[in-house]
Amino acid sequence: MVDEKKFNLDIEPACPSITASFQGHNLQRNTRPRMNNGLKWVALVIFVLFMLDNALMRTLTSIQECPYRNGIKALQNVDMDSVNDRRNRKCVEAKQSVAEEEAREMLVNEKMRTVIDGHNDLPYMIRLLYGNQIYDENFDFMHLPYHVDGTRLQKSNVLGTFWSVFVECPKSDFDENGVEFGDAIYAEAVKETFQQIDLVKRLIDQNDFMLLKTTSTSEFNGGHGDAVKCWLRAGASQKDTDACLLEKIFKRKHNPDYYKHDEENGGKVAHFGVGAHGWLSSMMGAEGLHQIGNSVSNLRGLFELGVRYMTLTHGCNNRYADSATAPGGPRWGGLSAEGRNVVREMNRLGMLVDLSHVSADVMREVLQGVSKAPVMFSHSSAFALCPHPRNVPDDILRLVKQNDGVVMVNFYPQFISCGPGKVPANATLEVVVDHIEYIGKLIGWEHVGIGSDFDGIESVPTGLEDVSKYPEITIELLRRGLKAIDVVKVMGLNILRVWKVVEMVSEEMKYEKVLPMEDRLPRNSFNFTVEGRNGNRDEVQGGEGGI
Repeated sequence: MVDEKKFNLDIEPACPSITASFQGHNLQRNTRPRMNNGLKWVALVIFVLFMLDNALMRTLTSIQECPYRNGIKALQNVDMDSVNDRRNRKCVEAKQSVAEEEAREMLVNEKMRTVIDGHNDLPYMIRLLYGNQIYDENFDFMHLPYHVDGTRLQKSNVLGTFWSVFVECPKSDFDENGVEFGDAIYAEAVKETFQQIDLVKRLIDQNDFMLLKTTSTSEFNGGHGDAVKCWLRAGASQKDTDACLLEKIFKRKHNPDYYKHDEENGGKVAHFGVGAHGWLSSMMGAEGLHQIGNSVSNLRGLFELGVRYMTLTHGCNNRYADSATAPGGPRWGGLSAEGRNVVREMNRLGMLVDLSHVSADVMREVLQGVSKAPVMFSHSSAFALCPHPRNVPDDILRLVKQNDGVVMVNFYPQFISCGPGKVPANATLEVVVDHIEYIGKLIGWEHVGIGSDFDGIESVPTGLEDVSKYPEITIELLRRGLKAIDVVKVMGLNILRVWKVVEMVSEEMKYEKVLPMEDRLPRNSFNFTVEGRNGNRDEVQGGEGGI
């Protein structure tokens, strides 16, 4: 028998006044619990269906609202670690996935321009083959014999290049009077350096449909100059930075076909398409302090003319630093005292310090506090994979990370395929990427780039025969599992970041009123005659203290 009091307590509704009106109806009282339970089940089913439908709609909406274009926009300034709402996080992750797929498509199939080569010797090749005569009918920038010309640059995915204004070292470290590193031995190198700078500037002017004079990160073509600012935001996480970089780089296509050849006129006339200006940002780098002829005044002169990096040595020692391959071995055991001052002057100017070619002791000294700014290795590879003195040992690679610098991998077979069981003849594209991957995995993808040395090397790896093959590196890096934005960092963004910070350090030093380094000139005794105010001629003597 049912306890009516207990039963009534179980079904007592929230509105007693309504219940009172049904006190006399046993049927109503007996059927009400079953109706209530039925309504609860119906309501529960409706609620579940509603939630499932809502979740399904959110999923479909996220798929529809997270295509590439919108996906990239949504990633700007998004720190995935700070997205607390699970639904927002899922949508952002969906957008990130689609953005990655679209970015890969642009890199591979559209050959999006991302490459900034740290070292290209085209100017030296022009000097050797054409005597710098670029207006001669035998010279055709679009069709040149070795690794670089306009036609192959157009077919490539290159966006910028540091053209080397290299000239050779003196034949001896001593002048005819036996003075080591005497000024006289550098006279020819200084003259030739200015000739090479003049050549590059004329080459840019003559081919301004393609080449774009660039002397700062703010002048750099495309979205790249803007993108480096993503690294400079205080407190940004790595994911936030990568999202910002992805948005800046891939938000628009900047791979236009700027011109086509007039083949009926020998292919030498260019017709402007999207824009009547160059698209290949062209910078200059000098390759050894022998090119300044023992004068920091010349260093500043090169900077004023557009040279934006200086390698401290080439294959010879100089009065500032030791070379890795000097015939007589090291002279200073690293930097000389004057060399340390030159590095700081380069920091003050905003000139990149290039540590390719220098001895390991110079590398360590510069990286362990002499340089106030990040450094570059414009064309060097990993010593662990190819133990050549031109390459960078692991302990120095770790110092590069601390310095926030970049090592730009060289393509020269002698520098990438050496050591036990390896021969230069077996060098391939994959071997180059091995060096990139080794450095990237050891110290981070923010600290590796490419510095081909094209037109300055007599042999090349199989698969990287000329500048038109740059896209193959992109494809191989993606095949090895790198994210699209990491590939873009390697192919060019990293050197722009380093350059930007170098500019910022320069601004800071100038704000702090750091004075320029001065040449130390001899003070000789002298005698000369001056005419006084009274018309008398007096003999004046000068010496160490002046007149």
